[in-house]
Amino acid sequence: MPEKVNLSSDFDSDAKKDIRNHCTASFYSESNMAHLRRGIAALNAGEGKEHEMLTEEDNTAVFE
Repeated sequence: MPEKVNLSSDFDSDAKKDIRNHCTASFYSESNMAHLRRGIAALNAGEGKEHEMLTEEDNTAVFE
């Protein structure tokens, strides 16, 4: 009898790995690292701005 293979879980696993790898690569890209360095320098120079904490409603608007 042929062995059954669950392709959907393999696909889900591979897709999650691809997304994770893409997000990691994007975060560590040279342009993003330069942006983070500029932000850190601005904070260290006292140029940061305090903002109110976001609510759950504020967060959902970002993903719509």
